[in-house]
Amino acid sequence: MIKQIFYTLFTKSVGTYINLLSYLAPTKAIQLAYNLFSKPRDGKLQIDQLPAVLQQAQTQTLSFQDQKIQTYTWPGNSHVILLVHGWESNASR
Repeated sequence: MIKQIFYTLFTKSVGTYINLLSYLAPTKAIQLAYNLFSKPRDGKLQIDQLPAVLQQAQTQTLSFQDQKIQTYTWPGNSHVILLVHGWESNASR
């Protein structure tokens, strides 16, 4: 509960700061917002932190344009389902 309150206050404070800065120094505000929101933060999963469902999957790591893409596959029937997580997320969520 306290963690959620802190997170909400922090994110609202950052947004308010950027909004105020946009009136005083628009170029600085643009630069700050771009730096904050254009690149996802690193957040690697450790093997021991994987949920059981991911630990049971067949895994493969693909490389594309100097980026690594982790895949998880479960044997099944003829239907193929692709699940893709969003920005700054990971497979355990």
